[in-house]
Amino acid sequence: MSVLNENFRTKRYDFSRIGIQYEHDDENASSSSSSSSSVKRKKPRCPPGSRRDKKTGRCISKTTGEAVEERTPVRKPKSKSRASAAVVEKPVFVPYPLLASTITSSKVIKLLYDGSGMSNKKFCWDLHMMSGRRRRNKYEFSGITQMMYFPNGQILEDEILNLVDKFLGNNNELRMERQTQQGGQPKPYQKDAAERMGIPRWERVDRPNGFADMVSNDLRLWGHPVKCRADGLTDTHVIEVKAPFGSLYKVWKSGEVVHNDLYGVEWVTYNKDAEIFTIPPNYMAQLLIEMNCYNKKKAYFGQLYSYQGWYSIAKYYDTQYRQIQRGGIYPFRKGTIVYTPCLDKSTPILTIINRLIKIVRFDDTISLEVGRAIIFHFLYDYVGCLPPPDGSFTSNNARAKSLKFKPGEASAIEDWIEEHWRPRLDDIFIFMTDERALELFDFDTLEGTTITFSYYQRQKIREELLFGQRKDIMRGEIKADQNVLWDGALISQPQLSKEDYVKGLKTMMKHILNKVRRMNHKAWRKFKFPLLDFDIWGDFPPLDDTKDELVILEVDLSKPEDYEEAMNRLKNFFIDCEMVTRGLLQCKGREPKRMTGKTGKEKTPLGERDKFIEWLKTVPAREVHKEELRI
Repeated sequence: MSVLNENFRTKRYDFSRIGIQYEHDDENASSSSSSSSSVKRKKPRCPPGSRRDKKTGRCISKTTGEAVEERTPVRKPKSKSRASAAVVEKPVFVPYPLLASTITSSKVIKLLYDGSGMSNKKFCWDLHMMSGRRRRNKYEFSGITQMMYFPNGQILEDEILNLVDKFLGNNNELRMERQTQQGGQPKPYQKDAAERMGIPRWERVDRPNGFADMVSNDLRLWGHPVKCRADGLTDTHVIEVKAPFGSLYKVWKSGEVVHNDLYGVEWVTYNKDAEIFTIPPNYMAQLLIEMNCYNKKKAYFGQLYSYQGWYSIAKYYDTQYRQIQRGGIYPFRKGTIVYTPCLDKSTPILTIINRLIKIVRFDDTISLEVGRAIIFHFLYDYVGCLPPPDGSFTSNNARAKSLKFKPGEASAIEDWIEEHWRPRLDDIFIFMTDERALELFDFDTLEGTTITFSYYQRQKIREELLFGQRKDIMRGEIKADQNVLWDGALISQPQLSKEDYVKGLKTMMKHILNKVRRMNHKAWRKFKFPLLDFDIWGDFPPLDDTKDELVILEVDLSKPEDYEEAMNRLKNFFIDCEMVTRGLLQCKGREPKRMTGKTGKEKTPLGERDKFIEWLKTVPAREVHKEELRI
């Protein structure tokens, strides 16, 4: 049962006019049909105290035996009522008011990320955040994204553009112009990656004379004109370049050759001539937006696979691991950069709380309601989180009300918690990882029993908030007092124990190796698989003679019908995003059947996102250049 009163329930549109309307055939319609012509006309009824004579058909009084007048006139024959489905009228969508402020294409392509991490729930969250209807978090990108995926492209961008420019000059005699760029010192993650890759003095080049951002004349999202900036421009093409981490964008397993050796061991090799390279859907949408803004019908997409990009991170972990194992200096010296798995702070707060409730219950020794009440009242009493506006969660009210709360039963509760507790996220981390605060807290149940956190629960709560699902990475730097100042932290904290830090190194190394597809599998097999399967750190393979690879693809929409179809599909996707945001399509709820309105094999997401992604995959991209090189 939801704790929200009617004032806080989610507003929904009235679709009563869209439903099934029941229509009855009139007399004329029924008489014109062949079936209704044979319907018998019913005789009128006799008044009370009389009966109908079977021979004459007249009404005879039961007392006098004389004929009497009929009570009612002859009725029309009754036709069978049938429910006929009226034509479903399409909901009228009122466009958002036109606004002067722009929305960048980078926000749009985030909505089209085609992966397991983008569920329907997250897609709807992102829609509402980008449209400004909800506040989610200040952590736009996770630590693991900033550490692994961004630096390669940012550091190697100028080098890739140089390679694309060289190709254009040699083959098409086209001159490429580059975007404007503000120079400056590298950010922490960029500096770390550059030093690991052997570029100790890297910084962004100041380029004030390039082309600037461009705003579309006809693409609008939530009333905002869409703005973008390509990496490069020619007279006929827009140019976009990427440096993917650990692989190239291609058709899954294309070019792979699996064969067995004399001992029956499978080896994976590559027939590079059989590989089919593609452009991911989100980047294809980015190219379409850029083609629209800059009024181009063609595009080049360049991707560079840098072997050194991922190997430098793995080598850094290996060096730290071996330093600890051989009894070297630990804690590390001042200036050392350290990494450890952490909780992804973009996770919804209610999801984090539900994990803590599961820890408190400890194998169902505490009821679900009591577990919820313990965690929520700790957040009220210690952290200072505001209770929902109806007051049913305040510690002064009867505990029975708080025990009835079921997270996720009402989407409005989740939205309210996300909006009002997100600014207190740092306080939640501080107090819920404070050993003393967890030790002092107690909770009185309705039966008069006092419950406190056990040692096991305190340690598990701290571990959950510090490491989460171990899918994200946190960066820190050793200070003069040999404590770690983690990014985003206000004060330095003691370094982790050797055992905990080694455990984190193994977790992060496994994550890296799972993300790398383009490697010498034969050389890495002895190190990779024991680590993934048995947590054994073996002999780290040396950097072999594998070269970096550049692939350039071309998208050609010079035919008017192709370009028009692409722009129409892009605009329809924008309209669909607006409709979902407005609430014309249901996107709340936790279970797929609540998000789709269907069950079983018919489960399909509402809206046009998946259809648009599938279409983006079909847009032809032709390979025009490929080479192996040294950078």
